[in-house]
Amino acid sequence: TIHHYGEDSNRIVFFQEVARVLKPGGKLVLNYTEPSQIPFYWPVSLVPLSSYKNSHNERTSEQYIEMAKASLEYVEKQKVTEPFLKSEVYDNMAFLLDEKATFCDSTFSYASDEEKTLARKIVQKCIDTNNFQYKETLDTFGKEYGFSSILIWKKA
Repeated sequence: TIHHYGEDSNRIVFFQEVARVLKPGGKLVLNYTEPSQIPFYWPVSLVPLSSYKNSHNERTSEQYIEMAKASLEYVEKQKVTEPFLKSEVYDNMAFLLDEKATFCDSTFSYASDEEKTLARKIVQKCIDTNNFQYKETLDTFGKEYGFSSILIWKKA
């Protein structure tokens, strides 16, 4: 995902390459998390230290639009108001107990082993007690403020 590109100069190169390979009229659809939306993604609360360390990589929609303006024509922004992992597995958080699965989510990719172990204990306790209140509360806020955003550009 684009927040792993690090320096903004790498992101600009990304937009240039997309523009190079798109056909005229072709579109780029980018799903990303605005810095203001990060707190509403509940796995962040499980590994707050690594989430904080990684948050410097996030950019606002205005910053992405500015980075891409030399290469692509901005079309629109949409707010994603449903969790992208919405399913029974997402709802009971069990996927976080699988050590391999947690590496699929950048929230956990920066977490230390110690932080991941603690997160798994919290998830297991939620599952054992069938208490998902904090996740449900964050999901409610996420539906209002968005879990992520989508920016759309097209090649002229």
